[in-house]
Amino acid sequence: VTKYILEAACHRKQDVKIICTQPRRLAAVNIAKRVASELGERVGQTVGYHVGMQRKRTPGVTKVVFMTTGIFLMLLVNNPDSLKTYTHLIMDEVHERDLDIDFSLVVVKHLLAR
Repeated sequence: VTKYILEAACHRKQDVKIICTQPRRLAAVNIAKRVASELGERVGQTVGYHVGMQRKRTPGVTKVVFMTTGIFLMLLVNNPDSLKTYTHLIMDEVHERDLDIDFSLVVVKHLLAR
């Protein structure tokens, strides 16, 4: 889905910045690699990731960031206004309920109302 949003925006010449959350580090890294590969790029250019203390993205260049739900939650808690810099938020695998996902959903719901 993230790739389709990115491609549609590029086709329309729209600027996008997308966050896609994943519950596990391995999933975030592997999906970032796959999407980058499908775009004919390396991870860290248009598509990047942020898991734990590992980041692979280029400020000002990266349009899609796959991150763990825990990193996303830290982003929300430390600077809720940082979401304003993103055009899309995809919270993947929310059916895999855990504390981070549940709390993230509550915080996003309150930020949307604001």
